[in-house]
Amino acid sequence: MPATLETINYEAILNKDAREASMLREACKPPPAGKGIFYLDLTGPSGKQILLALPKVDQGILAYFGQPVETKMNDYREGVERGFKHPGEVIETFEINYNETVDASRGLPPGLQGCKGEIASVLASGHLIATTLLAALHPSTTQAPGAGRPSDSGLKLYLQDADAARVPAQSVTAAPHTDMGLLTLLSYDVPYLELAETVKPPASSTGNGGEGGGKKEAVMGWAPVEPKGGCVVVHVGDALQAGSRGALHSPLHRVVQPESPPAGGVCMVVYFLRPEHQQGEPKAA
Repeated sequence: MPATLETINYEAILNKDAREASMLREACKPPPAGKGIFYLDLTGPSGKQILLALPKVDQGILAYFGQPVETKMNDYREGVERGFKHPGEVIETFEINYNETVDASRGLPPGLQGCKGEIASVLASGHLIATTLLAALHPSTTQAPGAGRPSDSGLKLYLQDADAARVPAQSVTAAPHTDMGLLTLLSYDVPYLELAETVKPPASSTGNGGEGGGKKEAVMGWAPVEPKGGCVVVHVGDALQAGSRGALHSPLHRVVQPESPPAGGVCMVVYFLRPEHQQGEPKAA
């Protein structure tokens, strides 16, 4: 069964609607009160820009990762998550750092120039949305990156191979994990993300502790997080869980191959809001 998630209205959060802010905080609590993950409705005037830009970014993903590996390796950067990564693997990625884009210290490679404006729009909008949500969730955090304060926040583009012979349907392509940052925003058109959920088996009809009876332990299952029109998926990361002292929950999740992936591959657009670098901490090269 698909995961059942709360839907939060971004426009209401921007307008400081108290009820919506309360729903947001509830959605991000640990189970059973919340799940640490929710849909964010961006169909209002302040969010629709990112929705308009995402289809062109998906086209850019297909074009960029469709290039020969030798061409993409020109964009490889040693020692940091930025740039092209994971050549020839089931999931290839390209990450664009927020600060490098804002200060224009590094441009996009030729393979992504065709959607340069849309990537800039998604990057700027994703950062604004994430920092707005962070302020509503945990106003006292001191980790939020801001203008002139460097962090590793950024936009990551993914393409997952659709070759059924190489990657059979429902095979796990990214092992169960939590995200290290503050907040993660995800956009995708086919269900590839699965959420770990605790499932309580039904009580035995005998209830006498005999074979097949008595109390049964809860087990972990996996629920697909279906895409929802006009929305992105947002979840809490480890840094925010730690900063809130466990009041907010970083959910365990994994990535699988969908039953019917698009022929060109599964496109994913993800914005990671990560903590700012602390004073004296070395910055990524």
